[in-house]
Amino acid sequence: MANVVHKAISRLRFKSIRMRTFAFILPIFLITLVLVALLSYMYSKSIIQREVKQKMNVQISDISNEINANLNVHSKVPEVLARTLESHAAEFTLDQYRTMLSSALKANPDTYGVGIYFEPGRYDSKLKYFSTYAHRDGDKIVTTEQYNDPDYNYHGQNWYTIGRDHAAFTDPFYDTITGTTMATFTVPFRDTTNTLLGVMAGDIDLKTLQSRIEQTKVGNTGWAFLLDKQGNYIAGPDAGKNMQLKITDEKSASLSAAGAEMLQQNQGMVTYADSGGTIQMYYEKLPDTGWTVGLAMPEQELYAPLKGLLRSILLVSFAGLILTVAAVYLYSRYITRKLTRVNEMSRQMAAGDFTGKLEVDSEDEFGNMAGHLNQMITNLSRLLGTIADHSLQVASTSEELMSSANQTNHTTEAIVENIQDLSAGADQQMQSTRESARAMEEMAAGVQRIAEASMDTAAAAGRAAGQAQNGYSVITEAVDRMEEMERTAADASSMITSLSAQSQQIGNIIGLIKGISDQTGMLALNAAIEAARAGEYGRGFSVVAGEVKKLSEQTAEAAGHISTLILEIQQGNRAASDAVLANAGAVQEGSRMVGEAGRLFTDILGGIGEINTQVHEMSASSEQLLAGTEELTSSVAEMAEVARQAAERSQSAAAASEEQLASMQEVAAASTELAKMADGLQQAVATFKVN
Repeated sequence: MANVVHKAISRLRFKSIRMRTFAFILPIFLITLVLVALLSYMYSKSIIQREVKQKMNVQISDISNEINANLNVHSKVPEVLARTLESHAAEFTLDQYRTMLSSALKANPDTYGVGIYFEPGRYDSKLKYFSTYAHRDGDKIVTTEQYNDPDYNYHGQNWYTIGRDHAAFTDPFYDTITGTTMATFTVPFRDTTNTLLGVMAGDIDLKTLQSRIEQTKVGNTGWAFLLDKQGNYIAGPDAGKNMQLKITDEKSASLSAAGAEMLQQNQGMVTYADSGGTIQMYYEKLPDTGWTVGLAMPEQELYAPLKGLLRSILLVSFAGLILTVAAVYLYSRYITRKLTRVNEMSRQMAAGDFTGKLEVDSEDEFGNMAGHLNQMITNLSRLLGTIADHSLQVASTSEELMSSANQTNHTTEAIVENIQDLSAGADQQMQSTRESARAMEEMAAGVQRIAEASMDTAAAAGRAAGQAQNGYSVITEAVDRMEEMERTAADASSMITSLSAQSQQIGNIIGLIKGISDQTGMLALNAAIEAARAGEYGRGFSVVAGEVKKLSEQTAEAAGHISTLILEIQQGNRAASDAVLANAGAVQEGSRMVGEAGRLFTDILGGIGEINTQVHEMSASSEQLLAGTEELTSSVAEMAEVARQAAERSQSAAAASEEQLASMQEVAAASTELAKMADGLQQAVATFKVN
């Protein structure tokens, strides 16, 4: 970001550092401020959404658990009656059924009524309809047999058809006589041959659930609602809609579409828009009934804290902007004052005036710069004074140098003639030495080839010895592994034998558990019969007896599965034991063969060692011969090099003498020119003003 702003600012033309500072810092600060405010707002919004979702899910879960518990308590009334009557349904009289049903109603205050309905001819072969129904009438409990009317034909009713197959709740319905919303739980009961005897049905008054939904507080302005599988309102803030309107038939198209989506999903969140803004609805479907529990809350309330946060962010950002502008203004003014002083000092220096000084009033970079400028002015003043003094000395020295250069020219001409004679003799000596060096080099090359062949042979013998040693190590390790495998096979055989004995003991224990579970089932059945005969006092014990019976059946079934698994484990142990014994024999044979291979590798190592010793002796002799030849060749080469260097140095000396002669002539000319430059330098230094 800073690079982008810097490039943009560089295209602009500012006449002051203050404006350049504002143009550079303020855009970066504003962009950073906006990004921080935006990120803070988005992060806070995500936190609120996450907390709202969590709280909504917890509240929905609490309501769902409460509804399920209420419905479960009601369903136990007809379910316990059905389980109790399965083996003795035809033994009770009508009066006994009336008494039994009336007593069952007292178990749950929300249960409005409960009835027993037989299949045709199951209670009495002569009767197609036999039923009785006990229900609440104010503070009393009354019974009726009005549903035996053939015109009603309870066998064809929807609740009876559902109850024939399995236990389930029907869709809620509105009873115009009592003015309440109810739902029916139906459960079949059968004889010992699993033949259907009839259906036990219980009606639950949903007033308690409706009151719970209506009293549920969702924030300050939210509300709860309950829908059946078809989308009918069971409970909600508007009691006039209960069992009279479907959510998909709402006048608001947005709410109708949201309701249709809720009915298709098990849980989630949908939104819809109304005159007050956007509403969020969290929902969850009850698995036993298919009803949908929902919580609705306006987004205006959900995000109210964000508005306060946004105002605070804007106020803090505005205050930060004001403080930043003030700080940048004061700091840029401080920098401008310092630079103005330096600029004035540089103008004086450009005019040749080195007498000024800067005031050092701080210890920061500006103070250091002022001190360094003062030091620079002092040093330049001293330098100019020194140059003026030295220019006088240069003028007098250049005249003396010109006189000495003329004398040196004559001496150098004589030296050049002597060096040329010496160079001719050195060339003849160098030619003879070169011929001797070529002969020694040819002899050294032959000895070198002999030494290289010996070294190659020694290297090959060494590699063969190394490979043989590696093979011997591998064979030794293989023998150790074979012995370890033989011991492991013996241990595995012992463990498998022990496991077989333990699995036999577990099988005996499982048989004992199965016998105990069978006896527990018989005791649970007898307890259920006795509880049924005890009437109201045995109702709770009847439920416990039923659960004990189920537990005993599950225990017997689990014991059978474990017995089968134990048999399979014993068979696997026998197969594993046979395989381990067979493997032990194979391991012993492999160990013998590997040991024989190890002895062969020992013999190979001995033979290779003798060959390697002889090859090393031959290689050492070749190296000694090569060393002597190389030493002689080196001596001859040194002689040739000395002769070559002597010739070159003679030639170089001659050339250097000639160059020196030319240089001395140039020195004489330069001395004349130097005297002229010294006069010009004195005139230039006189223009500067120094202390």
